[in-house]
Amino acid sequence: MYHPLTTRLCVRARTSPLAVRKGEDIPAGEWYICPVCGHLEFLAAGEGEIPERCVVCKAKRASFVKVE
Repeated sequence: MYHPLTTRLCVRARTSPLAVRKGEDIPAGEWYICPVCGHLEFLAAGEGEIPERCVVCKAKRASFVKVE
């Protein structure tokens, strides 16, 4: 079954929605949320930084909040 949020999260986490539906884990990493628009950014372990600006609303990187 298609669910837009699951698909977006999977794309950000570089995994497939099918893998999530099968109960497989997404790669280890950190999630950051833009408090302005709710956009989620995923950083895999060992990756650089989140973008300078939100790709949706253009909020600055400093406004992102790490999801605990």
